Amino acid sequence: MTLTGSCAASAEDIRGRVDDLPGVVEVRVPKNGGEADIPFSRPAHRAKIVMVNDATAEQILAVFEALGDDVDDDDLTGIELGFLDDDSATLTTGASTRATQRMAEELVEARDDPDVVAYARTAAPVLREVYVELDDPGLEPALAAADSYLGRPDITSVTVVAGGFLLIRDRVNGRPALAAARERLALAVDREIGLTGAAVTGRGTLKLCATLEDVASVKGYLEQRPGVGDTEPVGVVAATAKACGDIYL
Repeated sequence: MTLTGSCAASAEDIRGRVDDLPGVVEVRVPKNGGEADIPFSRPAHRAKIVMVNDATAEQILAVFEALGDDVDDDDLTGIELGFLDDDSATLTTGASTRATQRMAEELVEARDDPDVVAYARTAAPVLREVYVELDDPGLEPALAAADSYLGRPDITSVTVVAGGFLLIRDRVNGRPALAAARERLALAVDREIGLTGAAVTGRGTLKLCATLEDVASVKGYLEQRPGVGDTEPVGVVAATAKACGDIYL
């Protein structure tokens, strides 16, 4: 009996495919698991690519495409790409997922946007999410950023941080209808009284943060609403005068 097996790409093979591509500064390919622990097994790798700060979308996509066969063959379980002097913008793809031109363009847009403090896009079979941190604090900027991803089948979870405001929209685990009702309530309170922060998600408690002087007004506003959502349930709501940085606790 003769046993045959396909030859898996080594870490050196993977590095060699992208080392000399335009814009690439460094390629790190640590292994996931032992390379020869199990006969005829295919060692899995994750690649971390560092590119020049002004790498173009075309150069970024070329890196992912150069590793496409390794992704298809399961030799690569993930690729993370970032920039030399700015690790605040990253694009990560998971097993069997290829990056697209749109992903590369959005990474460049976020990297070059002075209003974006941090950006992380993850594209994987069970994890399709984007994280954005804005320089401009406020609920309305957070909502506007989240709205830009509405109707995107390639993104199931959006997290936006804008100062003391945290907004999470998760179509899979986050009860979207509840999150939307909470967004409307938080926005109404913010416009009526003014909030210094909020944690608005479809899970747990809706947290509204105000100054010590305004927190009583926030509580009064909530009490005046019939059941705070008898017609549009919002679940548990907590108004607090904690510092904005503490509202996520």
